[in-house]
Amino acid sequence: MSNQENFAIDLFEPEKHTRENEENSMKPSELQVQVGPREGRRRLVIVTRGAEEVHRDMINSDEATQRQRLLNTVAQKTEEPAEVLDEIERELISQADDADAFMASTAPASGDNTSQADLIVQLSQEMELFCNQDGVGYVSIHRDGHAESHQIGSQQFERYLRTQFQRRHGRIATAASLRDAVLQIDALASEQGEQLAVHLRQAVENDSVYIDLANDKWEVVEINREGWKLLENCPVKFRRTRGMRHLPTPSPGARLSDLANFMNVPPEDRVLLYGWLISAIAGTGAIPPLILIGEQGTAKSTATRQIRSLIDPHQSILRSAPKTERDLSIAAENNAVLTYDNLSHIPPELSDALCRLATGGGFATRKLYTDDEEQIFDARRPIILNSIDDIANRSDLLDRSVVLTLEQIPESKRRAESEFWAEFDQARSKLQGAIYDAISQALRRIDEVELEDLPRMADFAKLAVAAEPAMGVSQGAFLRQYQENRRRIAQMALDASPIPSAVRSLLEADRRRRWSGTATDLLSALRLRASGTTGDRSAWPRTPRGISSTLRRLAPNLRKVGIVVDFDRTASERTITIVEAEHENFTSPSIMRRQPRSRERRREVNESIADHVETTSSQ
Repeated sequence: MSNQENFAIDLFEPEKHTRENEENSMKPSELQVQVGPREGRRRLVIVTRGAEEVHRDMINSDEATQRQRLLNTVAQKTEEPAEVLDEIERELISQADDADAFMASTAPASGDNTSQADLIVQLSQEMELFCNQDGVGYVSIHRDGHAESHQIGSQQFERYLRTQFQRRHGRIATAASLRDAVLQIDALASEQGEQLAVHLRQAVENDSVYIDLANDKWEVVEINREGWKLLENCPVKFRRTRGMRHLPTPSPGARLSDLANFMNVPPEDRVLLYGWLISAIAGTGAIPPLILIGEQGTAKSTATRQIRSLIDPHQSILRSAPKTERDLSIAAENNAVLTYDNLSHIPPELSDALCRLATGGGFATRKLYTDDEEQIFDARRPIILNSIDDIANRSDLLDRSVVLTLEQIPESKRRAESEFWAEFDQARSKLQGAIYDAISQALRRIDEVELEDLPRMADFAKLAVAAEPAMGVSQGAFLRQYQENRRRIAQMALDASPIPSAVRSLLEADRRRRWSGTATDLLSALRLRASGTTGDRSAWPRTPRGISSTLRRLAPNLRKVGIVVDFDRTASERTITIVEAEHENFTSPSIMRRQPRSRERRREVNESIADHVETTSSQ
């Protein structure tokens, strides 16, 4: 007969158990509990009164929710007072620990070929092993009525294995055994486990949005067309990273417009902030970077903290700019929102990387300690930048962004920081509920939204338009303000470069408001126009290729102010044509072209352009 069988028979001898209870004077009640050894994660628990069995169940005695469920059933059957049930629970835990210790002590100490590493790997049989799309191993652990997902090899998972091994076998696992076991478990997850998507803070599955509250209960908010609700067992997998802080449990009772009581955003731009928050949390498409600009004392950093605390609270919210693209990619891998505070300059490389991160793009770098293996980061993240100056000086980043200029706060309206944050934290639960209500309404209405002219970041605009009723604004209010914001941004992009003013000066020198030639000719002409001006000449392109690249970046913004740039290529040369015209009424020469032009055909097109400009000017 096995040790386990001996122990089970010994435990379930009613006479012996009753005698031990009488000797120890455990409790005046006649209720007694008998606990068996583990069978997987669970064990048999029997509650008796004298010789009569009251209730039996197979439970995981380590989980408080399962113990409470058993005790609730016993209470219904016996009507015993709470103090008796508390004593039963303490005795249940004590007997379970004794059973585990007994089984560990009776395990063969020598002559057993099972290594510590193998015993640790056996623990994984009670867990759900899976991997993400990149083959990284994960494990789901079920305890206290919920499931937790951890990356295999993380500190959290290793601590769990150490604890379980000691509880199961009564000894401490060595570091080498644990390391070998983790490698084996990771291999099992990658080779045999199901491939599942693993999300950080937010997920979109089957027309529903899931938000990980990151609390101890691993609760998740599900948002769909019908509304939102709390889930204890979520159908999608979430991971957690160091520094994540929990979101408050949402509650009803607030409106989206209540955010205006806490954020120093101009009234006309609040609809843009509401739309951005909805898009950042719903995560259903590309999300424009949010740029907050204002002089000292406009609460830029405070607004950044508030916005992130409503989406992804974190230990380290305000950060300085990353030094390398690798730093940015690591931050994106470990944060659901990126917030960079008090920036004074954005280098071109970082600007391009932020563009990819906003619309969804990958970063590939060499994996540490390897020669040829790549480490790939593929993510799309909401981005918040704040600065005193117009930091985004490259048109491609600006064209993707929403820029809010914050107003100076009068001295009479300033408040103590501790008082302000206490009030905001108290309101956060209802503000979360209001945002989730708005997302639900947007999901319900988005199929009805039809935009005649889709702007850049069209998914963002469409979702925000669908949420207009929740914002408390009239139909079309968001799109009007978004288009106005984009016009201001286009002017900011032009003001950030010395080229547009030189181009305009070049066109004004020609009666036809037109110029055509090679990139080399254009660079010389612009330098000649700017030779008498003062200012920073370091921003000027130094080569024909540089001027061509700069004009390509600025072309969308130049069109918004009536300057059309067309790039034409023939077998013998590349020509740039610049025309001042109303962009709504102007057709680019490259669009009209179907075959490569000869010099004679290009001259005809240029004359046609000039006639169009003269006609437009006379009108």
